Amino acid sequence: MKEIFRCPKCSNLIEIPKKLEQESEYSKKCDNCENPYTIIKLEHNYIVDFKNALNSGKCECIREGHRECNFEPVSRQKLLKKIEERKSRYVNHLLNSNRYFEINDFLKFFFQFKIKKRSTSGENLKGLDVGCAQGEFATLFPKDMKIYGLDICPRKTRLIDSNDPEPFHDVLVLYDGTIPFTKNSFDIILALEIIEHLVNPRDFVLQLRDLLKKGGLLVISTPNLASYSNRISLLLGRGDGRVPLLKRIGIEFPTQSMHLRFFTMRSLKTFLQGLRFEIIKEKALFPFRRKISRVLETLAAGWCEDLLIFAQKR
Repeated sequence: MKEIFRCPKCSNLIEIPKKLEQESEYSKKCDNCENPYTIIKLEHNYIVDFKNALNSGKCECIREGHRECNFEPVSRQKLLKKIEERKSRYVNHLLNSNRYFEINDFLKFFFQFKIKKRSTSGENLKGLDVGCAQGEFATLFPKDMKIYGLDICPRKTRLIDSNDPEPFHDVLVLYDGTIPFTKNSFDIILALEIIEHLVNPRDFVLQLRDLLKKGGLLVISTPNLASYSNRISLLLGRGDGRVPLLKRIGIEFPTQSMHLRFFTMRSLKTFLQGLRFEIIKEKALFPFRRKISRVLETLAAGWCEDLLIFAQKR
């Protein structure tokens, strides 16, 4: 069985053989537009580089107003250790309502009662982690599920300046342009802290909707425009999102120049419903211990720091 992608430049279909020789690198070109790309087969997974960033060994991503990408990758061992430490603190109610664990708790329910009932063909379920970075959220998926990671930054994915570049995902894709997958490919898509960076989030979410199978799940998160830190900052006439004493950072304008679009819980839900998604669950995330966050979510959800929504394709 072959993997089929779409060329990010011209959307022409690209077939990649399932059987690739281990530890091999293949240089290819799109048959239609001759856009070059590279396939790298590792021991347990492989990388498709549509940006050709790995051959140059450079990352041209610009983050947080810097002239070049300044992201420092964390080793696989350190990342896994960090996740385990979070789990221990979360179980003991010492950690705040973190996106990782809120998503983890919901996906246990979703995989048990939703997706597995539809998986009658015997094929592996497929998930897509958009803006996957180092792959922390790939560890949320069941082991028997095929996970794809998608990002534009090779340094964030640990493929540059890392001693252990093997990704957490089964397939890791670097791209620049149109998302390079075919329609109705995935059972679940994660898009965490992405839409606030986009000039046109509507087109982006419509692309994700096309990639989802019918009844597939979109998990999306973004900072809350109406967070307590933003409200207090504006009330004090600062407008930079910084709150004295609490030291929380919200909008942080103009120093945080990478956030272009802002949402509240209501506007985000309206936005997704307008694109024919059904809201299954919403979570208001606060940066406090879990018990306190649960109380605040009940009493003052609109003041939360981060928005998390689970939406199903109609």
